[in-house]
Amino acid sequence: MLVGGWYDVRVDTPTHLSLAFGLLSGVGFSSGLPQIKPASLVTYLDLAISQELDELVTVRGQLRPGMVGRYFSYQMNVNVCFRFL
Repeated sequence: MLVGGWYDVRVDTPTHLSLAFGLLSGVGFSSGLPQIKPASLVTYLDLAISQELDELVTVRGQLRPGMVGRYFSYQMNVNVCFRFL
């Protein structure tokens, strides 16, 4: 279970670009991974950039380096978000 907080920075340009900075931290639970304890401290730094293509579609790239116990972890995501009226 992780608790997080984010800060969004809107870049006021005709391109509708925004940046997000966040931090996630808490206790992670695992099983079947002998090198990681069943309950470990998990911390991630979240960096993202979003581009609105129009009022209903957004593309988001996200980098998330962090630590799971004593091990370095890295996640990279690309999302396409659709809004429905």
